[in-house]
Amino acid sequence: MAEAKRPRLDETGEGPVEAPEQDGLENLDDPITQALHEADLLQQQLEQINDEASDRVLAVEQEYNKKRRPVYAQRNAALSQIPGFWKRVLMVHPVIRGVVTEADLEIMGYLTEVDIEDFEDIKSGYRMKFSFAEGNPFFANRTLTKDFKFADDASLSVTGTTIQWHQGMEPAADVDAHAGDKRPQPGNQYNLFSTWFDEEAVLDMGHDEIADVLKDDIWPDPMRWYRESEEGGALFGAEGEEGDVDEYEDEFEAADEGEEGDGGGVEYVAEGFEGLDEGEEEDEGA
Repeated sequence: MAEAKRPRLDETGEGPVEAPEQDGLENLDDPITQALHEADLLQQQLEQINDEASDRVLAVEQEYNKKRRPVYAQRNAALSQIPGFWKRVLMVHPVIRGVVTEADLEIMGYLTEVDIEDFEDIKSGYRMKFSFAEGNPFFANRTLTKDFKFADDASLSVTGTTIQWHQGMEPAADVDAHAGDKRPQPGNQYNLFSTWFDEEAVLDMGHDEIADVLKDDIWPDPMRWYRESEEGGALFGAEGEEGDVDEYEDEFEAADEGEEGDGGGVEYVAEGFEGLDEGEEEDEGA
């Protein structure tokens, strides 16, 4: 008669070895468990397909980025023929207007070109370059660059050019008012050039509001913003006009909330253009 099979003992030699857990698959006979298991396997297939699609989309985007670059260069060459183009474009956007100071406004008078370029692999980040006219009395740099690099954890590393200010020309840190504001904001110590360009940081949220505005709102079609500056702010829901970009109307109204006798949206936007053409030889829209 065959001897009964003895149970395997654990390392102590005292008790039987426990069977490994089956990650919930021991009840595959249950219809719900079986359906979930099948859905999990299909989900894995979908994720593989999504990864392949992302790689294909990225490859296509890289290809077309190379095709865009010479056209961007030609567009910048054409826009350089318009005096004060980038100064007007930047000042019409409500977010940029919110951080531009009077000192920034003067420096913008020498801004001749803005260029934004994705890194070759696109997903790792992009670079912004601001070019200035010869004879800029504020700093020696002909170009200022700012790099935005994304890490694997989605954090954003930001580095920028160190501005070589001419003696006595660096804006004071204690800025009392913004050029786009109706009234001074005491204690505001932010300055687009002396603060934003000089900032070097790692942003855990992978987000820089000014950079996002420049890259996603302004850079794709700067002419649109220039035309809005000439039309006195119709984009932001001026009286008698239906603005076609609703996402900015709430921000615009919130900025005006609580101000008495402000005269409506056109006055608010147009006010920011006072002095835009100082020192420029154009006579339109100022």
